[in-house]
Amino acid sequence: MKQPEAGEVAEHLAGIALMAGLPLLLMRQATTVESAGSAARLMVEISGEALAREPRFAGVYGLAIFARECADAGRLDMMGPLCDTISSVLPKPLSHAGEADRAMRVEIREVEFPEPSAELAGDGLAEIGLNYKCSEVDGSEIGKDSGSAYFPLPLFAPGTAEPRVVMEMWVDGLQLIVDLEAKLAGYGALRDMVYAVEEVVDRHRFRSWGTRPA
Repeated sequence: MKQPEAGEVAEHLAGIALMAGLPLLLMRQATTVESAGSAARLMVEISGEALAREPRFAGVYGLAIFARECADAGRLDMMGPLCDTISSVLPKPLSHAGEADRAMRVEIREVEFPEPSAELAGDGLAEIGLNYKCSEVDGSEIGKDSGSAYFPLPLFAPGTAEPRVVMEMWVDGLQLIVDLEAKLAGYGALRDMVYAVEEVVDRHRFRSWGTRPA
């Protein structure tokens, strides 16, 4: 599947790649399982939004779910290693001219941290508003604006993002380990399998709780 290299989708994905740095930082700094879980859930939401548009985010999404499950299981010790792994598969910002032929400049206008609504607070989540402007630039422009982040176009360079998903989830006290790998052309299949695993686990959990998914 060809990556978007221009237009609205490419701009949105670059913005998400930038925004993902926030929950990653919060996960690293978490001192309680509650704060780690809140940050991991935010990472799940952000990476899930990206995954819906670009299947190469499957690895990030699977690890975000892994982090959420670890936090829910009280495994605060896993946050550091998971953050390192998530960081390794996230698209990397550029800093020097010529690092890529073309880049998406993400100019940060404003970051808002409103108080969590009652509904979100119950899940340990907070609404975050990131006001940014994207523009495609030549590689020679990378790093010229210190108030902007620069990401390569396409976002995932060939060979830099492994087509692999690793997830761990807990169901009724049992640990479910998912390790999926596909050929370079198999990102869409990996995304479908991740969604399928989530659906099976969620349905089992809902049955255990005596409820049904919406």
